[in-house]
Amino acid sequence: MVLTVRIEVTNAPVQVPEDQARHQGTGLPLRQATYVIPWAGPLQLGFTNDEDEWESRRTPEWEDGTTPMGDAWRPTRGELAVAVADAARAATRIGEDEGRWLCIPRLQGKRVDVRVRLKTAGKRVSGAQVAAAGQLGFIELSQALTESSLNTPMSVRVGEFAKKVQIEPRWLIPVRMTLNPPWNNVDTLIVKTRERVVIIGPDETGERDREGDYAETCPNTEQMGNVVWVRFERVEGVDGQWRKYPVESLCRSLNQDGTFTRKSRF
Repeated sequence: MVLTVRIEVTNAPVQVPEDQARHQGTGLPLRQATYVIPWAGPLQLGFTNDEDEWESRRTPEWEDGTTPMGDAWRPTRGELAVAVADAARAATRIGEDEGRWLCIPRLQGKRVDVRVRLKTAGKRVSGAQVAAAGQLGFIELSQALTESSLNTPMSVRVGEFAKKVQIEPRWLIPVRMTLNPPWNNVDTLIVKTRERVVIIGPDETGERDREGDYAETCPNTEQMGNVVWVRFERVEGVDGQWRKYPVESLCRSLNQDGTFTRKSRF
């Protein structure tokens, strides 16, 4: 297959074979990278015939084995491939495709970071909704959602300026990437950095009793794969409990005050 793409600066169209197109941040083949879009943002491509070139884009290490990002991990292509598979399974298990992942009672009063993914078949959409497609945003739930309310538009703060757009909850998917990319602009999973998250699925043992709670990811250089320890909020001065969660059970929730949501203490 031959793709027609546009060069970023000049906007000039060029044609390239599909097997030479890679996701700019991760180096994944184009077909695999499409599954990462809900996490990684708009599909930015790079082109190469040289497999080693992508390996050279790995984070450089200093002589002592550390990286310019300190203890934060830069995901390798292999790790991202695992994440892609995890995401596909999570879409079914957690209900991302239909918005059911938002129907957790304890999400009431929480901030949830989302990405807009329009499904427009047989549906009229506004210009504002089309403009919001693919963008990051967040919601603050004044009341718990139910499956019967997933088709009812709600206010979503979208984009850099948090513009209010009315969007159906079923069009929203969780964010599992950091807000600010590291120094080399490579997309990074939330399990690789310290981030406030909200629990949207089971822990490593299958327990779901903390769904809807805030937590903070606490990665370390010894962890493998896309599972991470999280620490829950402090309660009355007592340090929060710890659990281990896979990335698909977490959604980013920037730790800052909102309209009626408040910053967490860990």
